[in-house]
Amino acid sequence: MIVIFSGLPGSGKTTRLITKAKENKASGIPVCLFLNGENPDLARRPHVKPGGYMGCRTKGLGLRIDHTAGTRETSELLLEMKKGSCAVFDEAQYYDTDIVNGWVQASKNGITVLVGSPSQAQLKALNKFAKHSPSSVQFEKLDTTCSSCEKVATRVTYNGDYRFPIHLCEDCLKMKHDTDIKNLLDDMKAGNPFPNELKTYQPFYDIPMDKWELVRGDSLSRYQIMEAAISSYEPNAPDVITQPQHYTYLDLGCCSGFFCDAMANKGYHATGVDVTKHFIEWATRLAEIKGQPITYVKEDALKFISEIDTTYDITSTFATVQWVMVQKGYESGMECFRHLFRKTRHICVVEMGYTTEDIYKDKIEGLEGDIDRDWVLNLMETEGDFETIALVESGSNGIWRDLFIGFKKETEINLENKLFKINMMSKAKKLAKKVLG
Repeated sequence: MIVIFSGLPGSGKTTRLITKAKENKASGIPVCLFLNGENPDLARRPHVKPGGYMGCRTKGLGLRIDHTAGTRETSELLLEMKKGSCAVFDEAQYYDTDIVNGWVQASKNGITVLVGSPSQAQLKALNKFAKHSPSSVQFEKLDTTCSSCEKVATRVTYNGDYRFPIHLCEDCLKMKHDTDIKNLLDDMKAGNPFPNELKTYQPFYDIPMDKWELVRGDSLSRYQIMEAAISSYEPNAPDVITQPQHYTYLDLGCCSGFFCDAMANKGYHATGVDVTKHFIEWATRLAEIKGQPITYVKEDALKFISEIDTTYDITSTFATVQWVMVQKGYESGMECFRHLFRKTRHICVVEMGYTTEDIYKDKIEGLEGDIDRDWVLNLMETEGDFETIALVESGSNGIWRDLFIGFKKETEINLENKLFKINMMSKAKKLAKKVLG
């Protein structure tokens, strides 16, 4: 038997899961609790380890963790369990969809499988199995009431602490969302860098800002290029596209969080770093409004990237490192790039302000010559350890500056959109070739 506990965050799924597991244990049934220790969101929690303690919102209720393993190892462990025992999975959405095969096989082997918070893909696979064997799957959906009215809640939001969700129905959520967005935009208008103007540096992702003047109106175009780059990497790391919840993204110099928001919307675990206080505050507020667990850090770019031990699957830095050079000198900017490249596992997207622009000309101490297209290509080739480097020329898809995309494995980009102009450089081929999508 497979028993599925689903519902909104904070609806009591883990409480119900642990209670059911303890009932089995009290009846003499061996119980084994699994969590996905390969997932970065879970692995960084200190209690997520064999022998650790999984609690819930019900005070004093918890269960010891037996295994923290990925999908493949967990499926193998399930095969070793004895008939009549009970396998418990919480935060099941962090496993690959293939874990469903492990649950089904365990059920066929006479093991009771309790599953909390399955992903939509897992639910789809379970529904397919349930059609063939309806008596083998039991679905238990936990409802909760809207905190603002008496309707059944359908969504959650947060206010500053992702541990305590606020349950809302669709109507109340829209009212709260609209009010919170209006307040955020009003505060943006009143604050720096353009006080009392409908003007800001970067838009918010997926928020109407038609009347606003944007310094970087090409943000969506840049993101579309980044999306295309990630999709082109699929033969080398298909999970980056199909299961983004397992992958991490860093935007160094994130401004008000446009790219972190967009990547989180796709499912990636996003981190944004910026030295400007109000940008980080605005980005954090919007993440809370949208219920996105994005990590925003107010910190100097060089200090952050040189001190953190974490590596990231996908990284970006848009028009940031040249400011490090302006403020701290050429070598500081070079160190920033070296650390960023070393801490990139798959793809790095770089935009660099050229010294031909008046705003940067003759302002970088220690620089010999100019920073231009060839300078960035040479930097990524010599310092980045990238197998493939793509240059997306300024003007392509409406972007303001050139974009440079470094791939840790040899990659081909074949874009159908003729708005993109791309030059490819590959270590393996030792030449550049121009590809028009």
